[in-house]
Amino acid sequence: MKPLSPETLHDDPRYELLLVIRHDELMPFLEEYLFSRHPVMRFFWFLNVSLLAALIIFAIVDTGKGIISWGTLLWQFATGLFLLLTVGIVLHEAIHAMAYKLCGAPRVSFGVNWRWFYFYAIADRFVMGRRRFFFVALAPFVVITLTTLVALFNTGVETRWMLWSVLLFHTGACAGDIAILTFYLNYRRFPDLLTYDDRTEGKSYFFLKRSDH
Repeated sequence: MKPLSPETLHDDPRYELLLVIRHDELMPFLEEYLFSRHPVMRFFWFLNVSLLAALIIFAIVDTGKGIISWGTLLWQFATGLFLLLTVGIVLHEAIHAMAYKLCGAPRVSFGVNWRWFYFYAIADRFVMGRRRFFFVALAPFVVITLTTLVALFNTGVETRWMLWSVLLFHTGACAGDIAILTFYLNYRRFPDLLTYDDRTEGKSYFFLKRSDH
């Protein structure tokens, strides 16, 4: 089946324009969903708080037993944060890009908003439905989380605390991806919610597929 084009979404009466978001104004849109009462968003924040609480308990236990000193633990924790803010950001967006490519996107590019310090990958004029979007949105969270958890149980105590740091801060950094996923879930009663990015315009378009056609 021939892929949908942006022109089809705009011209075909089966599709209704729902929302247009500028890439440099993404944060106001995200804020509406980051603190929503949706079960998925609530679970995400519960997961983050639980992870932080568990790490505090583990830190007290490890230092109390003399397995690691507070100085070394905090140094490794800071190292993990540094790695996330450098290598981790590149890896996160690269996984988004790879997921786009696996979905069939011919062109993928990257952007950054220094004011709000967020990074993003876009697939220029590539139309995606709900399932593909979920795959692209969740790919970095799943890949990096699973990889870090496997490494945690196969390394020494000092490196382990660096990995705990990566896990904690990367999980929190996925809030934007989960927020947009929550936005999609709010429209799950519709047959599909389709989107495409326009790199030249610096915008993302969202269309509902109407159930009455």
